[in-house]
Amino acid sequence: MTQLFTLFSSSAGNCACLSSGATTLLIDAGGNCKKISEALLGHGIDPQSLNGILLTHEHTDHISALKVLLKRCPVPVYSRPGTLQYLADHDLVPPNADLIPVEEGGVIGDISFAVFPTLHDCADPCGYTFSLPDGRKIGVATDLGRFTDVVFDSLCGSDIVVLESNYDRNMLEVSGYPYPLIRRIKSDTGHLSNDDCAGAVLRLVRQGVRRLILAHTSKQNNFEELAWRTTYDTLQQEDLQPDEITLEVAPKFTCSPVIAV
Repeated sequence: MTQLFTLFSSSAGNCACLSSGATTLLIDAGGNCKKISEALLGHGIDPQSLNGILLTHEHTDHISALKVLLKRCPVPVYSRPGTLQYLADHDLVPPNADLIPVEEGGVIGDISFAVFPTLHDCADPCGYTFSLPDGRKIGVATDLGRFTDVVFDSLCGSDIVVLESNYDRNMLEVSGYPYPLIRRIKSDTGHLSNDDCAGAVLRLVRQGVRRLILAHTSKQNNFEELAWRTTYDTLQQEDLQPDEITLEVAPKFTCSPVIAV
């Protein structure tokens, strides 16, 4: 049975696991190695059985556990060339790390994946779609300054989409953050707000996507219930029968329930 779950998903740390049974992958490696190992073991997955780690980009909340994890579980790391170069240049991986640059995609075990570019203020950001042995498709897109047509086209046809819903606009404005940081978060190379996410979900649902997991919620400027409610209300206002759509929010600091794909 193929299973998908997030280990944690917030501005403080991001990591998800996709396992077909024969192949087990991590998407990002934020948080810390101990928590990742404990979470995997709690779901019956030996960290030593990992087949690969796919990184969306090099920001700390997506790679903070990577170096220690690779020392304990030396598995290949896949990402865009610019991301891997940044990791190597800044001593963020062990010297002998197996770094595999991908431009368009590849195959790991019985899971194939495609890479698509995203807009974010880092070296070479990307999202992923995964094609499973039974033909199902999963899309993952976080840290999006904008929900571009490239991202939309890549996610269409997915059975499950993990999509960023990072911040509430009002909470960000009164957060006390310095103005340059607020401007950066709201920019085209920052993050998707709850309202931005709701608009993106609306487009995807109109193209047939029926299960969505809202992810990467801000530690300071969002609540899981608020992220969910913003998108749910948008779907309801458009008469899209939100009760027929599975809409979930990845917990910020704990594992999500396992989704049987």
